[in-house]
Amino acid sequence: MCIDCGCGPSGHDHQHKETEAPRKTISVEEDILSKNNRLAAGNRALFARQGIFTLNLVSSPGSGKTSLLEKTLVDLKNEINFAVLEGDQQTTNDADRIAATGTPAHQINTGAGCHLDAHMVGHGLEHFDLETIQMMMIENVGNLVCPASFDLGEDFKVTLLSVTEGEDKPLKYPPLFRDSEIMLIN
Repeated sequence: MCIDCGCGPSGHDHQHKETEAPRKTISVEEDILSKNNRLAAGNRALFARQGIFTLNLVSSPGSGKTSLLEKTLVDLKNEINFAVLEGDQQTTNDADRIAATGTPAHQINTGAGCHLDAHMVGHGLEHFDLETIQMMMIENVGNLVCPASFDLGEDFKVTLLSVTEGEDKPLKYPPLFRDSEIMLIN
């Protein structure tokens, strides 16, 4: 059936007038991460005022972020006052492991979210006495894609790569490896 005039499927014995309106393109140029970047700048300023050095740990799930943190916190607990923000979709398992080292830890559950953002980190900081912290470790959600795009206000983004993941991860996920200041191989 013709949509314009309702004539049947047997064919058209008449012409239809073009009724399509001229198309207009409107260019909207706005940085979709601008709000996150403003909040990250606020986090960075807060860290600087408090003298807190901050690392954002990013890797695939199961590559060893929490194990690396546990070992680091135990080995350096008499030298540096740490705090840890734990990002994960569900559970407090990692925050519980960190707290068992005697380090203040706060869990941020993202639900279906695949990364932490500056807003979440800003609210997570409310759970710490920032006057006592020298180094903030942020364990991001296990993911090699989304965390690459989000500035949290950290001093350095650290990518952890497990050799069991294969040698092609930097080729498959170049933004994360390009934007990380430090890369650790586990």
